[in-house]
Amino acid sequence: MKATDRINILLEHFDITPYKFCKDLEFSTGFLRGSRHIGTDKLDKILKYLDKANPLWIISGEGDMIKSSTEVVPSSNSILSSKVDPIIDSQLIPLYEVEAIAGIVPVFQDFNEKEPIDYLSIPHAPKCDGAMYASGDSMYPLIKSGDILE
Repeated sequence: MKATDRINILLEHFDITPYKFCKDLEFSTGFLRGSRHIGTDKLDKILKYLDKANPLWIISGEGDMIKSSTEVVPSSNSILSSKVDPIIDSQLIPLYEVEAIAGIVPVFQDFNEKEPIDYLSIPHAPKCDGAMYASGDSMYPLIKSGDILE
């Protein structure tokens, strides 16, 4: 069974017509009839649209069709996510108001003197020592000004 066949099963499960699905995601109406492979850009859109669907099941047919409520699945656009650090159920991450210009090293020179401006609560995330806002556009489109970096 192809991934597009499994997507059609999900659409039926969620009572979404193939026409509405393709229109909402700006896919050609023939996408669900013949595609053998789904590119990461399309998969990303599909996973956001069908957010309760199990990505592993869509891709390979393995596991349950619908994610369990406790399952943590990294988004397909988490390019920098790491499998090395253990996941922590709940943590408060200090948010600092700092400016990084031409590298991150100068930010940490007086780091012990900085007080957090707030704390972020991110469940089921790897251990994180702190976060800051990105400024400027030198890393666009990967990082946009105003994004929070952890």
